[in-house]
Amino acid sequence: MLQRSTTLLVFLFLAGAALAQSTQSAQTPPPPAAAPSKPPLSDAERKTLAAKNLKESEAFLAANGKRPGVFTTFKGLQYEILKPGDGPTPSATDKVTISFTWSRTDGTKLPVMDSGAPVTVRTDQLIDGFAAAVQLMPLRAKWRIWLPPALAFGEAGRGELLGPSSVLVIECELFGIRPAESRFPNPHTPPAKPPGAAE
Repeated sequence: MLQRSTTLLVFLFLAGAALAQSTQSAQTPPPPAAAPSKPPLSDAERKTLAAKNLKESEAFLAANGKRPGVFTTFKGLQYEILKPGDGPTPSATDKVTISFTWSRTDGTKLPVMDSGAPVTVRTDQLIDGFAAAVQLMPLRAKWRIWLPPALAFGEAGRGELLGPSSVLVIECELFGIRPAESRFPNPHTPPAKPPGAAE
């Protein structure tokens, strides 16, 4: 009798565990399916999208340039001073230590190498519009910069991150400037005399 009771209890325990597991499986929703990747645009579709984005970019820059505190250069890039600097401005060949982030006009951040962390690079190694803006920044300044498509990635865009003919928004802070070392000595500079040499 005791053996039958024990067998019955084991059976009921196993049946209850199986029921609980099946109930839990039924209540747990399946994991969401991965979104299918978008097929690449055809040349015609890309040109149509580029034309649409260009009109939107021009309208955005026209309105943005009217905001107080926004300056527009003759090249068409726009900037807003978030923190004024108090030092010199770099040249195209100087090495600069900067931190920066990229985003779209709607505020969506774009992943870039060393985004937000200080990085040292020659000014002329940045994309054209970014390099032009950095050369206007005094040391220790922080700016928000809007690059028109022609000074950013143009009709090519940046893949799915930034559409063709789109405005690129950059926040940049300039921490340091180091003049580039010349690879060739100035021929008009006389050679240095060794210590103790007669004048």
